[in-house]
Amino acid sequence: MFKTDLHIAARRLRQHPAIAALNVTGLALGLACCLLIFLFVRDEVSFDQTHPEADRLYRVEMELGTGDGSERWAVVRLELAYDVIPQVPGVEAGTRITDGSDPLVTRGDNRFYEDRFLYAEPSFFDLFDARIVRGDAAELGRPNTVVLSEPTAVRYFGRDNPVGQTIEVRGRYDTSADTLEVVGVMAEMPPNAHLQADFLASFVTSLPDDPAHYASSLAYSYVRLAEGADPEAAAARANEAHDRLVEDGRQRAGTTLYLTPVTDIRLRSVAEAQTEFEPQGDIRYVWLFSAIALVILLLAAFNYTNLATARGAQRTTEVGVRKALGADRHQLTRLFLSESFVVTLVAAVLALGLVAVTLPALSTWMGRPFALPLAAPWFWAAFASVVVLLAVGAGSYPAFVLSAVRPTSALKAEARVASRTTLRKILLVGQFAATIALVASSIGIQRQLHYVQNTRLGFEADGVLALRTRGAIDDSRTAFENEAERIPGVEAVAFGSGIPGEPTAIKFFDSSEVEGQQGREETIVFDALGVGPDFASTLDFEVVEGRVFSPDRPDDASGAVVINETAARDLGWAEPLGKTIGTGEAQLRVIGVVRDVHLNDMRQAVGPLLLEYDPGATGYAVVRLRADGLPATLAALEGAWEDVAPDQLFDAFFLDDHFAAFYRAERMVGQVFLAFTGLAIVVACLGLFGLAMLMAQQRTREIGIRKVLGASVASLVALLSREFAGLIVVAFVVAVPAAYVFLQDWLADFVYRAEPTAGLFLWAGVLTLGIALVTVSAHTLRAATADPVHALRSE
Repeated sequence: MFKTDLHIAARRLRQHPAIAALNVTGLALGLACCLLIFLFVRDEVSFDQTHPEADRLYRVEMELGTGDGSERWAVVRLELAYDVIPQVPGVEAGTRITDGSDPLVTRGDNRFYEDRFLYAEPSFFDLFDARIVRGDAAELGRPNTVVLSEPTAVRYFGRDNPVGQTIEVRGRYDTSADTLEVVGVMAEMPPNAHLQADFLASFVTSLPDDPAHYASSLAYSYVRLAEGADPEAAAARANEAHDRLVEDGRQRAGTTLYLTPVTDIRLRSVAEAQTEFEPQGDIRYVWLFSAIALVILLLAAFNYTNLATARGAQRTTEVGVRKALGADRHQLTRLFLSESFVVTLVAAVLALGLVAVTLPALSTWMGRPFALPLAAPWFWAAFASVVVLLAVGAGSYPAFVLSAVRPTSALKAEARVASRTTLRKILLVGQFAATIALVASSIGIQRQLHYVQNTRLGFEADGVLALRTRGAIDDSRTAFENEAERIPGVEAVAFGSGIPGEPTAIKFFDSSEVEGQQGREETIVFDALGVGPDFASTLDFEVVEGRVFSPDRPDDASGAVVINETAARDLGWAEPLGKTIGTGEAQLRVIGVVRDVHLNDMRQAVGPLLLEYDPGATGYAVVRLRADGLPATLAALEGAWEDVAPDQLFDAFFLDDHFAAFYRAERMVGQVFLAFTGLAIVVACLGLFGLAMLMAQQRTREIGIRKVLGASVASLVALLSREFAGLIVVAFVVAVPAAYVFLQDWLADFVYRAEPTAGLFLWAGVLTLGIALVTVSAHTLRAATADPVHALRSE
């Protein structure tokens, strides 16, 4: 019986190929979107799940109190990592890690800057999903040792056994290289881990020579708690121990320790982004993309139901005839569901093909491998469940409503179908409300991206080349500066210990050390840059009060500093010039105030900044270039670098590109929104196209009569389009609040943002309305321009 139903359903679909194609295409696009987003979501939620006892693995973080609130850091002070955390009751095991800050690694002719270089203890392999395949992890406890990942070992040593051999490692700020012995090779870490390592050097190698510096050094600290241990209780014990160190004068007040589950780091991290190993994800995007996939799938299902209601008159007559010939309701329900299953199965096969074609591009775009788990039985069970639910849901109207029509009513007239237009209107409003909301959200995201990438950062980043000198020109700074300034395309050269967009030094002061701040409880924290005399002018810092440093003022070298507006405001200094910070010989004197400079992206508020005069600073060189002849200028700069630092690679980047890279995740969301908004519009227009076709067919006689009575083509087009336009207006009213709430939530991450305006939503509504009217215009124009004689003969 079921085979017969499938045969009848397939035959009917062949009789109406246009409607079948619209339904199959819409459902296929919806299913393909669901599959792609399923793969993304599955990958995101799988992060850090493969570590041993991952549910008991935590990262210790510290929160620093500042004048405007607090900052959560993913690192803790080294003294806490060594003396406090391992002694906390409930801590079963722990390990400490520091970031190698992309050092230059050399082996023979192979020289690379490595951004996945970590210093770690042997216990790293006990806590994380990292496996030694050659050598001994315990050897990592010795100074000047290193473990390489398998791909890295091949890159440096080819097919040779690297264990027992050496590599040269020169840190970013080191004046000489260290020789590290390779003591092991590890399997490549899984891509779904929040930290990645190609090199694990011995942690003891990174420790300060003087233990007194432990209080100011930072490290990542991970612990595994004993079974049944309460992480909140463990954090409370750690804070109690920290408070005792504060009382002894060994730690600063205003620090709170937290234990964050490692499985939460990827999607729920609250630590400052610059303290993370790599940029992390966001749980909101997981929910958002899941919701978008569901919306598009529902749009496709609504299309199927809408077309079914539009064909209700024809199907009702069919039901009446079949019932008159002896068919009962259950047989008709089965027949209509069979038709829905045929359409959905064809769409499912097409969706799998679309995903297979799209996956390589998705993997390249995300930088991680994605593949359908075709060998997993659970995947097919879940996919089949979705297909069945979609088939039943999309085919529920003809299966359960039309099949219930009494045969005598079904054979009388078509007026009985009119009452069902309410369902069609509700579904259309839902479709276009979702579409308008996606369009408005997409426009809002693009506006914010344009805003953050084009707003002045407090300095002029365009045309500025930043060069990480890595300590290579401490003794040849002047020689490089002279050579660079002789290059025709170079306008200015300056040096600093740091630059905007890169990690900067942090300086802590007790309130008693800052003029006028006595009595404040929290520690006063500044971002700090040591800069040469031309640094501010090269980056075009704007001076609002006082002056910046000058080589003609010898007294600048004895404690002169420049602060930013935020520092003056936070400290309550109405007249900041001459104010002091620090005590004794280390006391600093404010000589100027500059406009606020964004050291980080616009998700973070500008904090207090100290510019300290340091004519010998060589951490970074900033070079302002002319736009003309740029390739030749860059080549000449690289040549000048090789002359003064032949043992270091030329590591340069443009500042504007560097800041643009901060918004990679946001650009990805914007691109996803654009893609899915386009798909949503396509799916909605597929249904609208079919509805316009069916409605034009159903009103053929009415159109003929109106034309005979003198109706113009324009009036007929307006008549046929009016219903759709009205529904889109209703959808606009429904969509605007939802889109506004979403944009406000998404923009909450940005301290500086482009607020959504009424014009944004109006553009979204007008755009959607225009697309909808263009979609129906093909059928409305054809119907309005048809010969009325043929129209009247149609019935």
